[in-house]
Amino acid sequence: MKLLKSLILTLIITIAFTTSLIFGQDTVKQDNIKLVPSGEVVGLNLELTYPYVYQILSESAKDLEYGDIILSVKYKLKRTKDIDKINEIMKLKNQDILIELSRQGKNYIKKMTTDELRMYVFKEYVSGIGTITATNEKGEFVGISHSIKIANRALEFNKCDVFETSYVQEIKSYKDKVGSLIANITDKKIGSVDSMGEYGVKGKYDKFKYSKKKALEIAKPKKGKAYIYCKTPITNELKLHEIEIIKVGKESSQINIIDEDLIKYRGGAVVGMSGSPIIQNNKIVGGLRSIVIKNPTKGYIANIHSMLYDNNKKES
Repeated sequence: MKLLKSLILTLIITIAFTTSLIFGQDTVKQDNIKLVPSGEVVGLNLELTYPYVYQILSESAKDLEYGDIILSVKYKLKRTKDIDKINEIMKLKNQDILIELSRQGKNYIKKMTTDELRMYVFKEYVSGIGTITATNEKGEFVGISHSIKIANRALEFNKCDVFETSYVQEIKSYKDKVGSLIANITDKKIGSVDSMGEYGVKGKYDKFKYSKKKALEIAKPKKGKAYIYCKTPITNELKLHEIEIIKVGKESSQINIIDEDLIKYRGGAVVGMSGSPIIQNNKIVGGLRSIVIKNPTKGYIANIHSMLYDNNKKES
């Protein structure tokens, strides 16, 4: 599947679903839940509710910025957010228009002309990669472990398809320079995302074979040894990679990465690993959430209860 330029679905960088009873918003918290840890890197393709500025074609284009979300384009008495209708407006010569946009979480109104509008390319799809954390017996999953935004605005989407990947490589992280996973995404659709929130996404696989033998209980993280369950460099085998949980918080916890392979090949953690399940004492305690830009061997996890019981919404 040909990907659009990825804006999202990446590990947060830190400077210093139709849902079941497990994943539903009104769930009473339980600790006897059993989930199958995943660690699979997947491709996601989102059809957005609003288009965004994908490309700027001229140095003289000053009104809009890359990543701006276009809430509406008004020409005369007609207002639209439909990208096909916006492209029709672009065909008009030097007509006055009004653009309502969202930038850095704030809304603005811009007076422009159609000639100026043609200096920009708009897209309504966003693609990227992320990691699935865990799945229940109905094939419902949680993953990514953090919010997904464009221009500091929570994504609003019509649908989000999940695709299989065949091989994962990486660009290594260094101090002050965070690397990323590079995944070969296939055309095979394997599921969909239903909702997104502060602690990741929730969705469902089209087909999922649940294994009681692989299922683990969930638990709150504790200080001490734990493991990231993710694809190991080179072979892409799902393996446990040692970390240490050094500080436990109510919603997230702080970690150090110890595993030699992750440090050697990835410099610690990289963009795209977000959602990788965290295993401690043979229980799922969270998903990898963020890394410290000054030291990519340090980072944070989202505690599993935050991921399961976050009031995720399709539109925020």
